[in-house]
Amino acid sequence: MFSRIRLRSEDARYFRFLWKRKGENKILTCEMRRLPFGAICSPFIAINTARRIAADYSPSQEVTKDIQEKMYVDDYLSSSRTVHGGVKEAVGVKETLAKCDLHLQGWISNSPELLAAVGSALTRTPTASDSHWMETRRRKS
Repeated sequence: MFSRIRLRSEDARYFRFLWKRKGENKILTCEMRRLPFGAICSPFIAINTARRIAADYSPSQEVTKDIQEKMYVDDYLSSSRTVHGGVKEAVGVKETLAKCDLHLQGWISNSPELLAAVGSALTRTPTASDSHWMETRRRKS
């Protein structure tokens, strides 16, 4: 997700680094043009960008609220009482973020219908290691 976010030219100067090619004495000053993963501010910028996309491009207030409340950096976590409700939410969130070139992928669900609806090549049903995590979360609730 971070590499999908372009830096404004006036902000890129804060993401400069020095580079020296092997066998050369000249030191180059380079600038990042995309948001780097490791910068202290990167998670904040990613969260703020997703929320801004939701506010500007969401088809409904419901999708805007879902992105604002259920997304952290590049992870989206939600549940639904029905497959239809889950599909509606997942597709709304996925399509809204895709309008600005942010593509959610790696969906995990116990519903083959939901995975088919989100249509990602990286979808999968939960594995044994996923179920341990889900059980831990369920017990803490």
